Amino acid sequence: MFFFKLFNNNSPLVFILMPILMFLLWGKALVLGSYFAFPFEEQQMPFYYIISNFIGENTYLQVILGFILIAIQVVLLIRLNVKYILIENRSFLPAFIFILLTGCFFQMQRQHPALWANIFILFAIDRLFLTYRRENTFSEVFDVSFLLSIGSLFYFNTIWFVIVFWIAFMIVKPFKIAEWFISIMGLIIPYIFVSSYYYLFDKLPVFSELIKNNIISFHNKTLYFNTYYYVFFMFLLFMILLSFFYFIQGINIKKVAIRRYYTVLILFICSCTTLFIAIRSTAQELFIFAGLPISFMLSFFLISLKRKWLKEAYIVIFIALIILVQIIKK
Repeated sequence: MFFFKLFNNNSPLVFILMPILMFLLWGKALVLGSYFAFPFEEQQMPFYYIISNFIGENTYLQVILGFILIAIQVVLLIRLNVKYILIENRSFLPAFIFILLTGCFFQMQRQHPALWANIFILFAIDRLFLTYRRENTFSEVFDVSFLLSIGSLFYFNTIWFVIVFWIAFMIVKPFKIAEWFISIMGLIIPYIFVSSYYYLFDKLPVFSELIKNNIISFHNKTLYFNTYYYVFFMFLLFMILLSFFYFIQGINIKKVAIRRYYTVLILFICSCTTLFIAIRSTAQELFIFAGLPISFMLSFFLISLKRKWLKEAYIVIFIALIILVQIIKK
């Protein structure tokens, strides 16, 4: 029970272990830098273009900034868990799983548009959960759409998650007609300001063409995959399906709020899969967005297991496959 006991606790020791685990996963990239170019960066949205232009070709700064962005997201995940008690014993297991998931692919160990956008998605999830059992939620509904809109100015395909959040609102609370209009306002306001900037410099057609290219471009969805990636994904899918089974099995013994929160998390996993299949301009970067819901679902599953040796076996296999996909490139 070494790994499970190590990860599934809330002692101060975890605040030392989490940075160590991140450095172990990101160590090679931090030493060598990152030289991988992603197809989804070819059509850079305005906010990401500013950051990319500032960093230039400094591969070490790319990795360091990516490392910091993941660290920020780990903190936001812990904050969500503490605030909404998604894992009842306040375990840090979801944070450890999130670190493993987001650090498992060496090619993705640097800053990129999806990493920036995911920070805004995490804040949007917080605002979404805050609406549970509240009457006046106009501010939260506006904030969710506004945050997604800002995120899409880093990585355009973030915009499609507004549909997911509309469905999620109906799961968490009754969604009023006025809130639909407020949500749309929150979505378009950032684009009005950015469009105005391009208009003032007589470059509005450039912005329109940029959005068009982000919609119609096609990316190779298996660019960096090898046999071990597919084995890892199959095992991960197996664990996600088991976690869904355990969630359904124990749904009646959970509080109503927890049921709805986890239903939203399942919706997010399904939506990331749907976007990967349906949207031509999406690729491996969607795995970053799925990281948070998968982390909580797997934590729920592992904590629910009665057999201690089985918990340890799943974690050991999970870590072993992550080591393989990092070490073996072909």
